Amino acid sequence: MAPTLFFSYSHVDEGLRNQLKVHLFALKRQGLIATWHDRRITAGSQVGDVIDANLNTAEVICYW
Repeated sequence: MAPTLFFSYSHVDEGLRNQLKVHLFALKRQGLIATWHDRRITAGSQVGDVIDANLNTAEVICYW
C-alpha cells in the first residue's frame, strides 16, 4: 500500500494545497503515494474521529 500524505492546513490556504496536489499527481497516479485532507470527510461523519484516524495512520504529515 502506498504511503499516505496527510494535509494539515488552514482553509485560507486551500489554493496552496491544491497546487501541491497538482505537483504530486504523477506520484499519486503511479500508486507511489496516497493523499488525504479534511475535504474528503463525508456528511454525517464524526469529524474529529475521522481526522484522528487518518492522522494516526498517515506516514507523512504536510503542515502549514
